[in-house]
Amino acid sequence: MRAQDKDSLTDEGRIIQIYTLGRFLIKRGSSVISDEASRSKKAWDLFKYLIAHREKTTHSEAILEALWPDQIYTDSNLAMRSLIFRLRQLLEKDLLAPELALNITFAHGCYRWQSQFGYWLDVEQFEKLCTEAHSNIVTDPRQSIDLYLEAVSLYKGDFLPESSYQEWILPFRNHYQRVYLQAVFELIRLLKNSRRIAEIIAVCEKALMIEYYEEELHLHYIEALLEEGKTKQARVHYDEVTATFYRDLGAKPSAAMRNLFRVLKMEHDNFDLDLTFIQEGLRDRQAANGAFYCDADVFRQLYKLERFRGERTGQVVFLGLMTITLPDYRLPPQKVLDEAMATLQDVLVSSLRKGDVITRWNKAQYLILLPWINIQQADIVLGRVEARFVDSYPLDRLVLHKKQQPLLPAEPYIAE
Repeated sequence: MRAQDKDSLTDEGRIIQIYTLGRFLIKRGSSVISDEASRSKKAWDLFKYLIAHREKTTHSEAILEALWPDQIYTDSNLAMRSLIFRLRQLLEKDLLAPELALNITFAHGCYRWQSQFGYWLDVEQFEKLCTEAHSNIVTDPRQSIDLYLEAVSLYKGDFLPESSYQEWILPFRNHYQRVYLQAVFELIRLLKNSRRIAEIIAVCEKALMIEYYEEELHLHYIEALLEEGKTKQARVHYDEVTATFYRDLGAKPSAAMRNLFRVLKMEHDNFDLDLTFIQEGLRDRQAANGAFYCDADVFRQLYKLERFRGERTGQVVFLGLMTITLPDYRLPPQKVLDEAMATLQDVLVSSLRKGDVITRWNKAQYLILLPWINIQQADIVLGRVEARFVDSYPLDRLVLHKKQQPLLPAEPYIAE
């Protein structure tokens, strides 16, 4: 009898249930039986390997190399026979599950988990439900929704998370994660087509507990909140996730996230036909004194604007560059570089004028726009920044490089 649905046997108390998603657990009915033999780590590692590679024949040496690559065996076949014996003892005597031991077969120096005797395995049921749901999308979308809901409820997290240090696990973990996310996104699409928005919110909330850094889940979640009229909750979630992504990953909001932010503002703000109130909203809400700090995309637009304005008025605008390196021009260690760059940003903002613009161009450089200034004044300004930076952050082994030059002219337009 192959691995099967729990409901396919009349006496559920006899079903051996093996859980691998989010945790490793073996149960018989409602009783956990794997904890009783938790000390047999090597035998359990072998068991996990065999069920992960079920129906695949693998040579003894390949199994030992995958599970314990740093160990050397004088006789790999003997070592494997000993481990198999311990595993059988564990299943038959400690767990009182001889039907599991019967699935372990041997032939021609190779071992195999042959799914003949009754048990239920979460990953098999998970993939089976996903396959059935996908095949019914066109003919019976409502049934697909039910199947997908059951499938995603089985996915509690990474495949065998307690064995994450073992390299052989990674392909399986990535596979099941990919199948899970595909199921979630197809489920969301089906729910959206059926206008079951509240269920989308519930699905997203559960999925985000497992795959928080999957941006597409956040997009669907915020859109569903807006559909339900929960604008304030959507705005709070947007602020939280963008801050977390920047803090943990160094990632700024994507184009899709920025577009969603515009929708959030439209939902949150009232339309106004009075230019005075509109200008109040456009006013710089940063500190009253100091330069304007912006991201690289905004800086590019301001650079173009200053370049065209300079060509029209004849006024020179300078572009400054400040770089932090080691004396040999290599980058400092990341932690040291981050601290130095944060200090340099504070110095730039406080030392430059309101009309000046700065951005962090990359991990070790800031760019500065200096309008209405000449070369001598540009030298003085950057020299002042350097002096204040040295006072605030003793350079020791770091070097602060500074350069400036007028903005390059715009490329001439050539009609085709």
